[in-house]
Formats: sequence, structure tokens, C-alpha cells
Amino acid sequence: MLWNIINLAYRWLSIRRWNNYPRIEEFMENEHLSLKLQLSYIVVKILQEKWKQVNLLYIYKNIFWNNFFTFIYSDIKFDVKKYLRKNYKEINFKLYEQIYNFFNELDLPDSLLKDFNDIIWNQVWNKLFENKYELEDNIISFVKVFEIKLELENNVKFYPLAYEWILPKIEEDIVKYWELIWFDEWDILKKYAWSLIKLKFAYRWNRMNRDTSVSVLSHLFLVFMFSYFLWNLKWFDDKQLEQILTISLLHDIPEALTWDVITPTKKAVPWFSQALEEIETKLVDEKIISLFSNYSFKEELKKYTLDPFEWEIGKIAKYADNLSAMFEAKIENSTDFNRIYRDIKKHLWNQNDVELDYILKYGADYFDEDVETKWKKFIHIA
Repeated sequence: MLWNIINLAYRWLSIRRWNNYPRIEEFMENEHLSLKLQLSYIVVKILQEKWKQVNLLYIYKNIFWNNFFTFIYSDIKFDVKKYLRKNYKEINFKLYEQIYNFFNELDLPDSLLKDFNDIIWNQVWNKLFENKYELEDNIISFVKVFEIKLELENNVKFYPLAYEWILPKIEEDIVKYWELIWFDEWDILKKYAWSLIKLKFAYRWNRMNRDTSVSVLSHLFLVFMFSYFLWNLKWFDDKQLEQILTISLLHDIPEALTWDVITPTKKAVPWFSQALEEIETKLVDEKIISLFSNYSFKEELKKYTLDPFEWEIGKIAKYADNLSAMFEAKIENSTDFNRIYRDIKKHLWNQNDVELDYILKYGADYFDEDVETKWKKFIHIA
């Protein structure tokens, strides 16, 4: 059921990366996913302007669906997964086959199930014979190891002995995949990435007591997920889906520069809101858009970052933004958050959108179902 997928995605908010290593910075699984998706967008856009044919939508879907492996089987180390794929192919195949069969019994909407099956089938089966997405898979691998290095850089300075054997291997993999995709804008990518990482230290609902801290970076992944669900239910074309997902990933980027100025503050003084918009535009131009001055996609990046909800297709991303906030409130256990949850849900019901109503009915109302128990029964664990 759709609510099982949403339930799993919100559990990722509590999965800590590098959980058996000493560290001074925490990276959660949703933040890791958000960074991979956003860096993939930049890498693909730059490669496309160098006349490479790259399927960004496949990369988005691959990163999204493959991470269900992480939650269901826990966070198996990257090196362990590589050994499994290389030396224990039959076991690796059966692990994926279990996920494949489990998801096919969840009664997901047909459009979502087709995407899931296509991605997992390509991941496990097609790669053994002919991989038509070889470039895209190499980009995913490049972005993953590049992002892992970002996660490790500060921790290595404080705990060099704990990480001394990992970082050289990561750097070796970065060079390996760089040579396969011929991406040469290292400096731009790193500067952009560190703008994004600021969002992992910016927390939602920052003035309220809460049990689960949700960073803006995690929130961007959740908005991406809900946009993806809404699009699939509406059956828009692939070009529109790529746009919607990109808008979802980029819409809160300005908060890395301006922080989250809440609505009551914006309305405190006449014209303050307009002044903030001008400041935001200036900062985004200076700190982010200027990185891509030699590339034409900078106009798209600016539009999706500063005016994400300004046209019809952006309305879906706005619904997704509200859905993310609604579920963020739902996972808290307080009178204030219960009120916020009810208010957002009522607002969304009043939009009279059939696909949005489906998520509200089959996502929110059954959200608390225990998917972990369902999984254990499926693989016959008492």
C-alpha cells in the first residue's frame, strides 16, 4: 500500500549514516538521498551541455527506489554490497528478489509499481547482460562517492585512524568514475554541494519542541517523493515529471543563504516581505547562479529556485511541500503538532484534487500501520 512507502521514507529520518564510526557530524539517510539527487541534477545538466545524452529521470528514479534496499535490510556497508555483487551474485540476486516480491504484494498504484519493477529489474538483471543505462549508472556511482567524501571530510580530521583506510578508496573511486563520465567541473560541484550542506543544519519547526528533528535537506527529499507520487497518479508525461521533481529538490535552496524567515516576521513591517525577496534574489545570484555563469541551464536553476510554484506545474510541488509538512507534524506527539496536522490536512482536502485526496486517504489515514511486522511475516521471521 502507498502508506507503507510513506511510512518507510519517514523512518529514514532516524537512520544515521556511519553509525559504527566516531563522528562529529550526523548525516541522516534522507539527507544523503537529497544530496545525491541534487548533485546528480548539476552533473547531468553540465554533461548535457557538453553534448552528452543523459537520462536524468532514470537517475532520479534509480536513486529513489534503490534506497528501499537500505531500509529493509538495514544500512549494509557500500563495500559489503560491492563484494556481494561481485562474489556472491546468487545471494545478491535473492536479496533484491525478496524486495521485488514484497513490493509487488503491497498493492501499489500500477504506475508506481511499473517504475519500481523497471528500476530493480535493470539493477539486478540487465546489468548481467546489456546495460543501456551505463552512463547514468556511472553518474550515480560518481555522485555517491563524491557525496560520501563530503560526509567524511570533517570527521577524518578528528578521527584519522578510524577513517584512514576509507578515504583513499573513496578518492580512488571518484577518479575512476570521473574518467568514465568525463566530468571536469570539480570546483563548481564542491562549492554547490557545500551550499546544500548548510541545509542539513537548518531545521524545520525550529521554534517548537519536537521529538524528530527534520532538516530542510531531508524535507527536500520528502517533497521530491510526494511530487513523484502525485505525478504517477496523474499520469503526466516524463518531461513534466523531470521538471516537477527538480522543482521539488530546488525550492528551498535560498534558505541556505537567507535562513527560514517565517511568515509573521515577513508581515511585521510593511514592504519587509518584498525587501526580503529582493535580498534573496541578489544572494542566490551572487552565491549560487554565478557558479554556473558559463552554462545556459543557470536560467532554469534560477527559475526553479526562486519561483518554484509560480506556474501550473509548480502547483504539484506545492501540494507535495504541504504533504511533507503534514506528515512531519503527524510523526510528532504533541497538542500543537496535532493541530498543525489537522489544519494542513483540512487545507489539502479543500483543494478538490483527486490524486491528492488519494494520498490523504490511503497515505495519512493508514500511516501508522506496522510495515516492519509485515516485512518480517513476508520473509517468515517470527
